[in-house]
Amino acid sequence: MMTKRIVSLAPSITAILFGIGAQDQLVGVTKYCKDLSLIGDLPQIGDGWSATPEQVIALEPDLVIGSLPYKQETMQKLITIGVPFFLTYPYDLEDVYNDIFWLGKLTGHEHEAEQLADQMKSQIRNVKEQLKNIQHRPRVYCEEWMKPLICSSRWVKELVEIAGGDFVPDRSTFAVEPNEVIEANPEIIILAWCGAGGKSNSKKVIERTGWNQIDAVKSNRIFSLPDQYFNSPCQYLMTGLNMMAQVLHPEIFGAISLNQYQNA
Repeated sequence: MMTKRIVSLAPSITAILFGIGAQDQLVGVTKYCKDLSLIGDLPQIGDGWSATPEQVIALEPDLVIGSLPYKQETMQKLITIGVPFFLTYPYDLEDVYNDIFWLGKLTGHEHEAEQLADQMKSQIRNVKEQLKNIQHRPRVYCEEWMKPLICSSRWVKELVEIAGGDFVPDRSTFAVEPNEVIEANPEIIILAWCGAGGKSNSKKVIERTGWNQIDAVKSNRIFSLPDQYFNSPCQYLMTGLNMMAQVLHPEIFGAISLNQYQNA
């Protein structure tokens, strides 16, 4: 039976539901969802980590959809009392496409979900086509958090590569040591600190011990970009891709102006 009362505990989930036309099935979202979606007067609660079972239950959902990170105790209580819970755990772009597919299936919007994923893939093909003859792929360090240092997610690595760059340091874990970044010597540094909304403080990066020898710091190629377009695994990663392409190859895509993305 198609779900009619959905509570979303992640901005990415809400964005996808809006993107596939399932927004009318939402009865509650997180207070962070407004950064990506026009949530109007929908009730706002905490996310998968901060929402309480009582907040969720009060909305009388027939399905709760969340993503990492989430508080295990909250989800266990919801499941114990019989509230269906669907958890997404995306790692790369292929996982994002799969999540869109499953949300479409759960809401009765399979066709719209397929269209949304196809639009993302088309945008990626378009960027790749424009970059097929580039002569240089800059080394790019993307940072999701500063204390401790955490480099951006796997899907951001993919965005860097699609946009004509090399993601450094290239490693399997997200935690990174300062010396690893120095040794990788990125030509471009992109800051997308969680919750900063594009207001990451590049001065703090410049002041890090030893980082003044990094090429990106020497040339002042440090960009603070809106984190919601890099840390939210949904269709708005394509907005992040467009930003990335402009930062990495302004000679092809034009110099970046964040004003053009304010209503993305």
